[in-house]
Amino acid sequence: MKEKDIIDAYVRIRTIDQTIPDDVLDFMKQASIEKLKKEYMSELSKRIMEFIAKYAKISPNFNKDDDDDDDKYTGPDPYQLVYCAEQLKGGLYPTRCFSEWSSGCYKNISSKDGFDEHQKIVLEVYAIINSKLWP
Repeated sequence: MKEKDIIDAYVRIRTIDQTIPDDVLDFMKQASIEKLKKEYMSELSKRIMEFIAKYAKISPNFNKDDDDDDDKYTGPDPYQLVYCAEQLKGGLYPTRCFSEWSSGCYKNISSKDGFDEHQKIVLEVYAIINSKLWP
């Protein structure tokens, strides 16, 4: 389902039944769109964390029993994606997403799949940031 589907249904309902108050239909439309966006944000957050688990380089000195997660990765780029994932999961939109595949912070730098997924993630996050879709 896409936002267009919700708007089309709204228009169809309005065409069929003029007795439903506008504020009721508007509320239903906005609530449906908000739910759709939150689901998308949650899915993107999960994709980011799956990407991090698969490709982020872990610091050789990191000890999960003694160290904080702030010491886990070899550079700042994975932390930027984790920040984005946490913001999205919380229903917020990130303010930045400074991550580059070629930064040296990711494993299998020659992986086309890794590169493609990284680029998709960063582009999707920036689409959210630039469109200001969420308050």
